[in-house]
Amino acid sequence: DGDFSTFWCDLDILNENSPSNPWIGWIGMDMTSQVSDVQCVKFAPAPVISLQPSWAELQGWDGRVWTSQALVATKPTLVIPLPFPSAGGWQRRPAPVRSMWRIENAEPLESWEVVEAEFFERIDCGSDRLVPMNAIGSARSAGNSDANGGHFLPANAFDQNLETRWGAYCPNDGCQPGQAWVGMSFQDPKSIKCLRIYQSGRYERQARTMTLSTWVGDHWEEQAQYSGLGGNSWNMRPAAPDTLWRLTYMGRAEEECVTMPTRPVYQRSWGITEFELYADDECTARLEGQAIASGSWEDTSTLGERVDNSLAKYYSPDNANDG
Repeated sequence: DGDFSTFWCDLDILNENSPSNPWIGWIGMDMTSQVSDVQCVKFAPAPVISLQPSWAELQGWDGRVWTSQALVATKPTLVIPLPFPSAGGWQRRPAPVRSMWRIENAEPLESWEVVEAEFFERIDCGSDRLVPMNAIGSARSAGNSDANGGHFLPANAFDQNLETRWGAYCPNDGCQPGQAWVGMSFQDPKSIKCLRIYQSGRYERQARTMTLSTWVGDHWEEQAQYSGLGGNSWNMRPAAPDTLWRLTYMGRAEEECVTMPTRPVYQRSWGITEFELYADDECTARLEGQAIASGSWEDTSTLGERVDNSLAKYYSPDNANDG
């Protein structure tokens, strides 16, 4: 019906599910008298993780029975396998090899928020940024406040707006490697060699190491792994040796940070007013570059919603390199 806030569901889960009487849930289209040869399918899974399968297939009617994967050798045009349909956003199958790309967490995460990401086909990110046919993301159950059933939340990571973001669904035990991901689906194959990512400024919502993967026809295949990432600033990968430098926090001051009598006492963090790098021993040949950081103060946010970070500008990494 073109309305992403509604969905179909077969809730008759009390039927017996056995080899002699298997439970089969399906939805389809009746073309009446129009004979059709379907070669591609697009679908948006229901925005509830428990209603998303790990495997599905598009079956055709041969005049007597539904043709299944078991009969694919005799009637191959009547079956389209749909591996890994569990996801968010529009899905297309079959998808051409290398027509879908994604970034995923390479290590366990408590949560993950990607403010912006950009993909490029040049190794130095010097080409035009790629614009997807649509954005895709790992599965998550939509909340009552999620517009359009949450199907367009992955697009928040590619809308060139630092006030919106995509957030992964990580249950109580967090997201295991590869469980949280967001990416792009293209009409034609692409060769992504460089990316830029802007993550949440909060340490517990960042992926310090992530993987770039592409679709190879029936599964995702790792293309590269990037580490040393931070937050609240643009990070480009790959990065050549000696192109990134940082001043690293190595020891905490013993004194605690006391605010008001009614407020909690915090361990001290740290801050830098200005930070400059030079190419000579006399500190006269100043080097120019873009500020990067582990993160910074950031207001708490609700996944997918616009974030009010009007105060965050006072703690931006750019403040340490603004003269």
